[in-house]
Amino acid sequence: MDESTQKNAATQTIVHKKGMGAAGFALELQADQSLNFVIRKNGGNVNLKTEAGLITTGEEAKWHHVKAVYDRRAQTMTMTVDQTEKSVAAAGVTAATLNNTAINLNLGHSVNGTTADTEKASFL
Repeated sequence: MDESTQKNAATQTIVHKKGMGAAGFALELQADQSLNFVIRKNGGNVNLKTEAGLITTGEEAKWHHVKAVYDRRAQTMTMTVDQTEKSVAAAGVTAATLNNTAINLNLGHSVNGTTADTEKASFL
C-alpha cells in the first residue's frame, strides 16, 4: 500500500486466519498505530492491544520484533513487541476456534478484500 492508503485505512491486517463473522485469529495494525492481537470466538472477541503510537508509519517507520502467542493450556494471549510483553486471559477459546480449516492463513491481506492481490499471500 502507498503511504496515503496506509494513513486512511482503519485497520491493516498483518496476518489473519478468520473470515467475516467466522472464528479465528488476527494480528492487526490499528489506525491509532497500535497493534491488536484478536481471537474471535463464540460469544465475542478476545483482544490484546498495545498502546497507541507504538508502530509509526511514513518517514518515522522502523522495524519491530513482534510475537503473538496463544497458550491453550494456560488460556492466555501474550504479545511481545521489541522485548516488552503484555498478556491477557483468553478463557473459552477452543481448538475449533483456531483450527478453522475452511479459511486460509493470510499475510498482509484485508479481510474485506480492499488490499490488492499483489500484496497478499495465502497459505493453507
